[in-house]
Amino acid sequence: MASNPGKRDVTDMAKLADEVCAVLWPDLSPGSFDPISRWEDLGRLLESLEDRGCYLMTNTVADPKLRRMAAFHRATERGYPCVGASEWGAFARLGDAVLRAAHEALTHPRA
Repeated sequence: MASNPGKRDVTDMAKLADEVCAVLWPDLSPGSFDPISRWEDLGRLLESLEDRGCYLMTNTVADPKLRRMAAFHRATERGYPCVGASEWGAFARLGDAVLRAAHEALTHPRA
């Protein structure tokens, strides 16, 4: 992972969005899904992951700079292991952290 995940290039985030979209909605064209800027896309992403048994947890702190993180946890008989996380970063918008966590959960799940 990058040393400062909040400083990802816009094209990197667009690539992550395209990869997430390809897993969840393979019929959509690249560039048509933007959960960072479009609330309806963020909501659709969260609902799709919930349908897969993955639930979002977020946290934000200001110490002194604003930092955010997002993680998806899968419901299992033994608890809720983390399947994807953004790690802490100076993300400008919560959608940045959610997209990173969703990308990991869908393409390289931790559990």
